[in-house]
Amino acid sequence: MTRLQYYGIMTMLRMKVDISTEYGIPIYKVNIGINTHLIHHVEEYFSREGAMHHLERGGLSTRTFDGGMHLHNIEEFKDLSADIIKHADVYWGGYGLDRYYEPYIKQSWSNRHYRGNETLSHIHSGSPIVATYYMQAPEDSGRIYFENPLEYHQCHEPRSNDNRRYIDIEDGTLLIFPGFLKHGTEASQTDLPRTVLSINFGYENRKPVITYQRKQNENIN
Repeated sequence: MTRLQYYGIMTMLRMKVDISTEYGIPIYKVNIGINTHLIHHVEEYFSREGAMHHLERGGLSTRTFDGGMHLHNIEEFKDLSADIIKHADVYWGGYGLDRYYEPYIKQSWSNRHYRGNETLSHIHSGSPIVATYYMQAPEDSGRIYFENPLEYHQCHEPRSNDNRRYIDIEDGTLLIFPGFLKHGTEASQTDLPRTVLSINFGYENRKPVITYQRKQNENIN
């Protein structure tokens, strides 16, 4: 799917999307707004069950990683989750993944950072695409970066030693990208909280498409 096609689809959804290509890989960026009510709900989870995670340098994570509640399963997050799935489905086709399948939210959790806190470089193994939604992203709270997946293959080429690309974020930013693309965040330089909702997607049969295909086959036969 071309950039123009992406924009055409998102015009129908009345959203402005930016598709940047980092290392030849499309990264989907759109601002879907914020919901202060949801921020209060996340704050309750942090105060009740917030914990350190090995990929976070400081800050807190909701306890999804050791059996805690996935945020998309909470009633208050249903509308937000449905909205994010719509964007993920647009990216799914644009990224070239099989349209006989559709993405669904498999796991979701939240991280909160303050001054000096950061997310270390990592990938999301087992997820074809992932999303990060910035519920709070004050100025100087740190950008997200992506690392060159071809770094070791290109080590003998005369390239810049900077193997990271940075993307600016703000309150309401939603990013969607492949799970294999290594990424992390800069350390926050503010005392204000940066609160991120992270999502791993799985995929399942796209039932309407399969039903339509079966009807077409029946008409031919």
